[in-house]
Amino acid sequence: MSRPSSSKQIEIVSFEDVEADRDGFFTVPSLCSLHGFLAEDARFLADHYVLSRSGEWMVRLDQDVNLFAAKVDFVSEVLARLGGLTDVMARMIEDFDPGTGDPVGLNGFLLEVTKGLRS
Repeated sequence: MSRPSSSKQIEIVSFEDVEADRDGFFTVPSLCSLHGFLAEDARFLADHYVLSRSGEWMVRLDQDVNLFAAKVDFVSEVLARLGGLTDVMARMIEDFDPGTGDPVGLNGFLLEVTKGLRS
């Protein structure tokens, strides 16, 4: 797999892209750019992988999850049932363990993708 063309970009790639030896899509790490990418050509119907800017971690975006990606009301209800955004963020940080100083930017990524859900 190729590396991001800039240390400020993330790569989004599907299994089909990898099988066909196609490069992924490079974009800035923001929820808006991710939504735009997934909405185009019904890409949300396939699983995708988001690679960090450093290439040290990746997140799998399951197609079922992608269907709800733009549903802020739905996500807000789920967060409320799980103890609120703060509790869920703590669980994600614990699960993914970004390490001291967050060297690969995971904490920043999680904060960015949940920015619209903060009250």
